Amino acid sequence: YVRLKVTDTGCGIGEDIQARLFEPFFTTKAVGEGSGLGLSMVYGTVKQHGGTIICTSEAGKGATFSIYLPRIEGIVQKAKTPSDKGAPGGDETILVVEDDNMVRELGRSILERAGYTVMTAEDGAAAIEVFQEHVDEFDLVLLDVVMPVMGGKEAYQRIQGIKPGMPAVFASGYSESAFSDNFLADENLTLIQKPFSRKVLLQAIRGTLDEARRT
Repeated sequence: YVRLKVTDTGCGIGEDIQARLFEPFFTTKAVGEGSGLGLSMVYGTVKQHGGTIICTSEAGKGATFSIYLPRIEGIVQKAKTPSDKGAPGGDETILVVEDDNMVRELGRSILERAGYTVMTAEDGAAAIEVFQEHVDEFDLVLLDVVMPVMGGKEAYQRIQGIKPGMPAVFASGYSESAFSDNFLADENLTLIQKPFSRKVLLQAIRGTLDEARRT
C-alpha cells in the first residue's frame, strides 16, 4: 500500500466522535454553521479505490488521518489531459438537488457552461417546493442519493407523482448499494459516482434527456 498521512496540531478528537466520523450526516457543528468535513465522501472515494482510511487522535495532541491505497507495480505514464469530446450540452432546464454546497455549485457551473438552465435545491424537501413552483419548466432532475430531511429516492417518487415520466439522474459518493433494493434497475435510472468529472456528468445528462425523447 501507499500511505497518505495528514496531521494537525489541534485539540484532538475524542473516541466517541472518532467512532462516527465517517457517517454521512454526522457533524459536531451547530445548526447553521456548516455540515462538517465531508469525511463520508472521502471514505466512499477511498473505498471505491480498494483502500481504507484510519483516524488516530488524542485529546490535546491533534489528529492524524492515514489513507492506504493499493500499490500498483508498473511503469509510470504521464496522465493525459481529459477531453470533453463526446460530452455535449443542451438548452434544457435542470433541477440540481444536492445538500453539499460545493458539489451543488460545481454541478450548476458545469451544466450552465454547457448551455443548460439550472435551478438548485439543498435537499429533497426543498426540491419538491421548487419543482412545484416551476413544474412546466423542468426537463430533468439531478438528485443526490443520500440527503438529510428527504433523500433522493423519496424526492424522485414525489416528483413523479407531480409530473409522471420526469427524467432523472442520481449521483452518489457510494455505490448502487446505497439503495436498499433494485430501485435504480426497476426504474431504469442512471447513477453516476461522486466525485464526477465534467464529461461523466454531461454524458449522463445528455444521454438521459435523449432517451426520454425517444420514449
